[in-house]
Amino acid sequence: MAQLTIEELLARIERLESQLNTAPAGPGACEPAEPGPYPAKPGPRRAGMTRRGMVTAAAAGTAGIVGAMLAEPGGVASAATGGPGSFTSSSATPAVTATNTAKGYGIQATAQSAAAVRANQNGTATAAVAVKGVINNATGTGTGVQGISPKGTGVSGTSPSGTGVAGSSDTGTGVSGSSGSTAASAAAVQGTITSTSPGNLSAGVRGVNSGTGAPGAGVYGSHAGTGSGVYGYTADGEGVTGRAEVGVGVHGRNGTSGIGVLGDTGDGNGYGVSGKAEGAGVHGLTFSGFGVQGIASTGTGVAAASTTGIGVDASSVSNYGVSGASNSGNGVYGQISTANQAGLLGRQQDASGNWAVFGFGNIGATGTKSAVVPAEDGNGHMTLYCMESPECWFEDFGSGRLSGGSARVVIDPEFAQTVQVAGYHVFVQAEGPCRGLFVRDKTATGFVVQELGGGVSSTPFAYRIVARRKNVSAPRLNRVQLPAAPERRG
Repeated sequence: MAQLTIEELLARIERLESQLNTAPAGPGACEPAEPGPYPAKPGPRRAGMTRRGMVTAAAAGTAGIVGAMLAEPGGVASAATGGPGSFTSSSATPAVTATNTAKGYGIQATAQSAAAVRANQNGTATAAVAVKGVINNATGTGTGVQGISPKGTGVSGTSPSGTGVAGSSDTGTGVSGSSGSTAASAAAVQGTITSTSPGNLSAGVRGVNSGTGAPGAGVYGSHAGTGSGVYGYTADGEGVTGRAEVGVGVHGRNGTSGIGVLGDTGDGNGYGVSGKAEGAGVHGLTFSGFGVQGIASTGTGVAAASTTGIGVDASSVSNYGVSGASNSGNGVYGQISTANQAGLLGRQQDASGNWAVFGFGNIGATGTKSAVVPAEDGNGHMTLYCMESPECWFEDFGSGRLSGGSARVVIDPEFAQTVQVAGYHVFVQAEGPCRGLFVRDKTATGFVVQELGGGVSSTPFAYRIVARRKNVSAPRLNRVQLPAAPERRG
């Protein structure tokens, strides 16, 4: 639109006044129209559109004239109270209304350095809103308020005590932010607590779900690639904290083959995942993989603490309840500071099962290795200690009877499969009167027990076979270094 000269503006004012002042002065009265190039149109006089009003608007500049044309009945244009184009309404009628029936903007504002559009809400009610965007079409698929910035902030809201930015939707998204940036730490939506000493449970971003059923989430994060759905960082506290009164504080779920919850401490200091609860500190549940898996190159794979309950509680329907692996430390470490308890406890509930605790490889202990059996008087249990040897020996026991002063003993074939049959030892003990017994003709399958002095008795006897274990490396009195017990933290 070409810039109008002062003469053209004055001419247009005169034409408008000519049309607007042709209305009758009162009921039943008429007033002759001033001569002009346009025919007079009878009708009521428009408030605020007198020569004085137009001159006032002209004093405010061209923007004031446009604003005066947009002013609703009851709205008053003022050049003295707020600069060019200031309007005031003392009723529910908007001070300024702009409508574009095509596809353009209703209002477009441009500023050089300050805010292009600023709205002040002076009300004290909790429902007071400074800026409100409403989608009135039937589908409701548009955006209530949209902010776009090539490098800065799309939408920014501040409030001394209320809500900086609020969005609501019946079926869609209340507040949506998007960013096309490829820079590090770019954010589509960012919330910041500017106070250096905020109150308890203050949050940069807070998500609230008012639903009372299971579906839905307070905060939901997703990533289309291999990144993190939700990422939490803190300089000294907890990266992600979850709290539930009766449910689950933090729930991680993977639909196929990934990891439900991954805890990673990049600098090797601190905990990847830390759980603390009156019940279970960390609970891992899986139907095919690991309930809880902790991996650490040098530190602790999984660390959990509980005041009265279970530090780590994990279960699996068909796989490992807890799996621990370490490249240089301990896969699983258990520690206890109370008498009559165990640092590591395993239970086999199947009556036909084999192991409560099983190790692939050697098992060592700085203390004793014992079998604990119940006392017949019902007063606790008794400890029976394992016999130790400088070498790794297996032994078997049996009995027989001499016939004509000798007997052939066959070694149990299944026992023979486990030992080195070359160089085994046999100890015999007569269980009746005879001249004495000795062993001869030892082979891989058996041996002969013979009575001394050519005796021909039929005395019964017992024997004990001792042989080195087969297919293991067990040096005699082997010197070893104990594994380093980690220092318990927390």
